[in-house]
Amino acid sequence: MAALAPVGISALIFGGCCTNVYALESILKQDPGSGLLITLMQFILVTIAAYPSQRGANGEFLRKPRIPLQKWAFGAIMFFSVNMLNNWAFAFDISVPVHIILRSFGSVSTMAAGWLTGKRYSKLQVFSVAVLTAGVVISAWADALSKVMLAV
Repeated sequence: MAALAPVGISALIFGGCCTNVYALESILKQDPGSGLLITLMQFILVTIAAYPSQRGANGEFLRKPRIPLQKWAFGAIMFFSVNMLNNWAFAFDISVPVHIILRSFGSVSTMAAGWLTGKRYSKLQVFSVAVLTAGVVISAWADALSKVMLAV
């Protein structure tokens, strides 16, 4: 039975992600501007769910963090801002599959930032990012063409 645990866990994670994307796409078809509200509510619910594990032992509001609060706050604000901007994109009539594909495009900026800071990449890594870039461009172009064809 323990050997099946990874399969069950993977099924729950995959099922949860697929359900989340399906629900998000259904909501956004009804109201394209609701992405920001959905993201805000997700952050509030995660905060409420995580609070008991972060509460201090002696009735303190929060336990003392292991990292400086300024560094934690910067990371949290950046994460929240990026998620809000990602979901704001739905207000511009971008389909969920194309949005997911465009979000996977981060490897290009990661590689560029690494290159600017002196990191070197193998030919296979550069080729892989080039193939990913071509795939993103083709999928975005195909989505744009399909919308033009529907409009005509």
